[in-house]
Amino acid sequence: MDIWLWPTIAVSLLILAIGLASFRRLDRTVAETENGEDRIAEEVMDHPFTLNPILIVIAVAAVFIGMVIAYYAVTY
Repeated sequence: MDIWLWPTIAVSLLILAIGLASFRRLDRTVAETENGEDRIAEEVMDHPFTLNPILIVIAVAAVFIGMVIAYYAVTY
């Protein structure tokens, strides 16, 4: 299992970076109006799935798991 230590660390750091980037972008995504209501940005309203960090993290994890499965399918 030593072979997957560094790729797992790299994927974990990538997922952490995606989370931090989405947290930094959060204040620009939802803005308050004058009466205190939240207003969602136009780019999110037009494409809600594009900027969803959960879907991006799931895609990154699925690609990594697919690589692990493909590696073991080919080598054994």
